[in-house]
Amino acid sequence: MIITRYVYSKLRWRFSIYNLSKTWVIQNLDSQIKEYIKRWLLLPPGANTRHFYLPAKYLGLKFSFPSDIYEESQLTTRKILCSSENKEIKELYELTKAKHINLHSLLNDSQKNSKKNLQINNVNKILCDLKELKEQNVIIQTISESCSANSLIKWQKICETLPQNIFTFVRKALIFNLPINGNLQRWKRITNSKCNLCQNKQTQLHVLNNCPTAVNSGRYTWRHNSLLFTICYYLNNLLNLGYQVLADLDGYRNTAELFHHFRPDAALIKDNEIIILELTCCFETNFKKSRDFKIEKYRNLKEDLIDQSKKLKKVFIEISPLGFYTKNIIEFERTCKISPVINIKRLLSKLTEVSIRSSYYIYTQRNNNDWNHPNILKFY
Repeated sequence: MIITRYVYSKLRWRFSIYNLSKTWVIQNLDSQIKEYIKRWLLLPPGANTRHFYLPAKYLGLKFSFPSDIYEESQLTTRKILCSSENKEIKELYELTKAKHINLHSLLNDSQKNSKKNLQINNVNKILCDLKELKEQNVIIQTISESCSANSLIKWQKICETLPQNIFTFVRKALIFNLPINGNLQRWKRITNSKCNLCQNKQTQLHVLNNCPTAVNSGRYTWRHNSLLFTICYYLNNLLNLGYQVLADLDGYRNTAELFHHFRPDAALIKDNEIIILELTCCFETNFKKSRDFKIEKYRNLKEDLIDQSKKLKKVFIEISPLGFYTKNIIEFERTCKISPVINIKRLLSKLTEVSIRSSYYIYTQRNNNDWNHPNILKFY
């Protein structure tokens, strides 16, 4: 970013030599930077931006504000004074120690890792502050607990490759700041919070997963099938190993052939074994609830199998509208490792991209009564 590369480089020296207060920096510089950030991401005036400082594993952008740069610069100055061999410099350090108690404690812990310790302290403070936000922190906290740090870092890299409008959509959705009717009423932009399609209250959960009209028109099914197509596209590599790929999609043998009543999303068959793949595109806060529901639904799937001599294995996959997948994805990864031909890393990255792009389109059509039944997304 221009701010990080050019503006902050000019501020570091001044922050190191001038006797400023952190409060002054926050009030006069942080506030201006935050306004530009909000303008860049089209965020409302009261949106939380402090979480941008967090690293990618906590869904942040690793973006420092001027007050953070000020603290780092002051810490560097204190470190130089503390480690100096000059007697007068040492005396200066001792005389000014009382004004920098927090920085002094970091130097006492470890001068070598003082900057890292400062960053860790700031991250912990931000995470603690986020817990007090009842709504804006819900998705961030849930995803941080449910997903691995490595998957969140990969997710951030994928988001950075997306077009600006979709990237903005994702960042706003993370903190429930999408300009949907429920939020617009709260921000006093409109007086009615109801959905234009079904007349229920329009929330982010409602738009992306729960609108009855969207369900009936097949919008969520379209997203689900786009994800399922992506999975099956890569599973087709197993055909050369003697596997059969069945799916509840056009162009594939249907999984209903295997059961009396059930119809799972996809199945792999080889010899005496059947591997069932059941995909759910659930809201970020409903990972566990959705998984428990599917486990209970398919509890007696073996008894419904037409050929009872077959061995049955069940694999459940949960992908959120914003492209997150939980630590349980390891079950699916193990299934794909049947063959080294399947590029599991690329498959997961494309599932993330397809989920985000399809959710963005559903979001843009939230007030449109006419669903034009677009072709399923094919990004592989």
